[in-house]
Amino acid sequence: MVISAIPHLMLCRIGTRSKASGVFDYIFINFFQVLYYVFYVFFDLSRDNPFLQAMTTLLTGDLIRAARALIGMSQVELATKAGITQKALSDFELGKRPITAKANEKLRRVFDEQKIQFIAANVEASQLEGTGVRWKPSQPNSGIKTI
Repeated sequence: MVISAIPHLMLCRIGTRSKASGVFDYIFINFFQVLYYVFYVFFDLSRDNPFLQAMTTLLTGDLIRAARALIGMSQVELATKAGITQKALSDFELGKRPITAKANEKLRRVFDEQKIQFIAANVEASQLEGTGVRWKPSQPNSGIKTI
């Protein structure tokens, strides 16, 4: 909110300066407006939008197993490609231990390379409903939330 007030305060001073100074002020004001919108998109929007928050959701064992089956990889192949151990992958899939953020990121990277997308029902809820796995479509579907 403070940043959005700065351009309005500066508009009052523009009329009292020369044309060259006015151009500089115009560029300066636009710079701050763009900066404000960039901060909004990266910070405020992700905090307020549950769909963007879902992007950091940790994968469940069922989702990992389903994605692995969809691309036809064994645990050994997926673990090797992701840079984790087969034992850790097996434990994640069976729910013997929770997946770590680092392993989650590595697995997501492999699945993304294979054009796999994790989805859920597009509902406003804190819990994910109807989670699943699919091939990444060429045209995004607005009725399905990606996780």
